[in-house]
Order: sequence, then structure tokens, then C-alpha cells
Amino acid sequence: TKTSIDDNGISTSWSSGDMVYLWAYDNATGETVIDRTGFSSLGQYGNTAIFSAQLPSPMPEGEYTYYAFYPAPESINGTVLTYTLPAVQNGQAGDGADIMLSGPYVGKALKQYKLGDKDNVNLGMKHMMHILKFYLPAGSTGLNGESIKKVVINVSKPVVGTVTVDRDNPESTAVLTNGTSRITLKMNKPLTPAYGGGRNYTFAAICPTSFTDGGTMDITLYSDSWIGTVRRYHLAGRDFKAWHTTPVKLD
Repeated sequence: TKTSIDDNGISTSWSSGDMVYLWAYDNATGETVIDRTGFSSLGQYGNTAIFSAQLPSPMPEGEYTYYAFYPAPESINGTVLTYTLPAVQNGQAGDGADIMLSGPYVGKALKQYKLGDKDNVNLGMKHMMHILKFYLPAGSTGLNGESIKKVVINVSKPVVGTVTVDRDNPESTAVLTNGTSRITLKMNKPLTPAYGGGRNYTFAAICPTSFTDGGTMDITLYSDSWIGTVRRYHLAGRDFKAWHTTPVKLD
């Protein structure tokens, strides 16, 4: 769970040792040949991360249907995966906050990987959460010149808590229960004053939701010495979809 969201708020950077989990079914027989096996990241090459596992035996030639998920869920009931989307996050959608699914993908049998080999199973992971992307505007001095080290977000409806997603239907919306409306970002990378027009970001992962009947978001910023509040954001008409990012300017 060492992944981090990139500055675009969409793509993911994987770290060595990160794990994705795989199902594989033999299309000819319907047999489950890989059952939620963990595959470990060997590293990232450009926009692609390579994952590998030692299987008990080679997969026979044939056609297979693959599903993948990240991170490991707390429980699995059939094809429904249950996670806790944490109320305290690290500002990079890490520590398991960036829930992702892939599949169904039809491909050949897995084989021993060689660097540069393109004839293997290539899975695109879909982000099941919505990402709030916070930034200080150009020219901001932070909190009296100090970097922001913690952000507390209060939304007018629950957005984090127990989340269920359906492996067989990654296009469906995640379901939130036992939710809370408060998120605390204790950032690995503080938000620094945007001198010279530079900009960095901090991120919060929330369960997809819409605010057709109105809603608000209040934000409090913390530095080493100061506490500051941001203007109230009115969310009427906002639709926070999965695999989308909403920029939020902290002014």
C-alpha cells in the first residue's frame, strides 16, 4: 500500500513491493486457475508497473479471463470486495485509499516475464474512488509563510467509511456504509507556498457521491505555528464520480 497518486490526480506511481491481487479463469473449462493470488511490483517503467508472482505450476496454453484488485480487501463475498476507506489519509491517496479494479480482461496464459516483453497480460486499473486535489494558488504564502502540514475537511454528508465494490462490474458506483463526513490529511509531502508560480498538491480519496440537493465543504489548514480556515465551498450540483478528480483551490 505504498502507492501514491500523481500530480495529475489520475495516474498512479507504484513502489517496489506493492501488491495487486489476481483472479484467472480458464475460458475453456471455467476452472479457477489463479484465486486471489498476490503479485508483487518489480518496479515501474514509464507509465507501466510490472507485477510478478511464483505460481505452483505453469499455466497451460489457452484463453483466460483475468480480474485484478488493489489493495487487499478486508473481506470478499463472492465478487463483492469490502474495504475501509480511511478517514485519516497521507495526502497522496496511499495507505490503501486508492481502491482500484481491473477486468474482465481476456488474454493468454501468463508466462515467465522478460523485460520489454509486450506479449503478456496487460491490465489497466480503474480508480473506484473520487479524488479531491487541493492546491495553494500561485503567489500564496501558505500560513504566514509556513508550509501546510495538515488539512481537515468537513463535508455535509459521509464520504469515507466502509466501501464495497463489485469485481464483476467496475463501472458500478461503490457503496458507502458506516460513513463519516470528516477527513484528515496528515501529509507525507507538505503543501509549500507557491513562490514563483510553482505548485504542488495534496489529495483526498472519497467515495463517489453527488450533491444534487446541495451541500458544503469546510476546510481547516494547519502549519507548525498557525491554523487557518478556507472559505466555505458550496457543492450544489456537484457530481463526484469515480476515476475523476476535482481541483480545490485553497484560498
